[in-house]
Amino acid sequence: MAVGGKTKTRGYILKFRCLNCGRHEASASYPCEAVMAVEQVKTGIYEANCKVCGWNGKVCGFSAVQIYYSLELEVKAQGTDIEQKSPDS
Repeated sequence: MAVGGKTKTRGYILKFRCLNCGRHEASASYPCEAVMAVEQVKTGIYEANCKVCGWNGKVCGFSAVQIYYSLELEVKAQGTDIEQKSPDS
């Protein structure tokens, strides 16, 4: 379902320590319909954004401090500035 340029789907949310401010508020999403092994999710490179200081950049899934599966993940629609790398690539 697409609403306002965003799509609701299932997937993983990864939390990271922000490289700029040091808080655990940087996050990235990995949309997928099926539950995967956490080790497979960790092998990806993700575009993360910090909710506190606004930093954004690429991070490795192995550095995630928390990973969880969401049934209502919001991701930007295709053609936006967020790049998602599949752990398979």
